[in-house]
Amino acid sequence: MPIICPNGFALLYNAGSQSFLYPHCIHNCSGGASTSNKQRHINMISRIKIFLLIGLVGFGLTGCSGHPGSGNWGLIEPANGAVAKVLVHFEGRAELIDAKSGEASHHCFWGGKSDTEMQLDCTTPQDTETRLHYTLTVEQQDQMTLTYNGQLVGRYKRLPM
Repeated sequence: MPIICPNGFALLYNAGSQSFLYPHCIHNCSGGASTSNKQRHINMISRIKIFLLIGLVGFGLTGCSGHPGSGNWGLIEPANGAVAKVLVHFEGRAELIDAKSGEASHHCFWGGKSDTEMQLDCTTPQDTETRLHYTLTVEQQDQMTLTYNGQLVGRYKRLPM
């Protein structure tokens, strides 16, 4: 149970050991604590809060940078390719869009293999158990290739959002 001192400091008393948990603060309950001690205590807490906030913001920014393969990609060649579009969403999902139907033929989860490659682990609506592994390789900022088992599926260009 905390004991609140006249100068605003709080002491915690441990009834089991019949002692204060922070004995170095006992002198502050005599009323002898100056305003500068209070100010230092408040400044220290403020500094800790600012340090934690900066750390959390920095961690959040580094953890959320997108992979260059993220985005929407449209088929360049072959012109009669089976996968017309590759939609790579920021949150780790992707879809392969069928050229004939215009519908998603594969639903995928992706992970970065390197700065320029992504592994797409896909399933089809007809067979959700079998995993098909595609590799997306960013060749230039606005071009990429999609391969399946080492065979080229197609070359794609980045589509405007």
